[in-house]
Amino acid sequence: MLQQTQVERVLPFYTTWIARWPDWASLARADNRQILAVWSGLGYNRRAIYLGQLAKRVMTDFDGELPRDPDVLQTLPGIGPHTAH
Repeated sequence: MLQQTQVERVLPFYTTWIARWPDWASLARADNRQILAVWSGLGYNRRAIYLGQLAKRVMTDFDGELPRDPDVLQTLPGIGPHTAH
């Protein structure tokens, strides 16, 4: 959420997001419509879609644990070299 967006702007969205989807499993069950509804107003909607896709991959490919290896992280949707490191 903080990519290209100021912290003050992100905080209310983050609070709502975490209340709705406190873990990868719950986010992985959400569809794009639900994800975009909570993200609405934050901008750069592609980031929200990537987070949903990333959650699904974390659950199916990594047993619910976000990988720590930067090379592996870069295989996930929306994560490039800068974010991975």
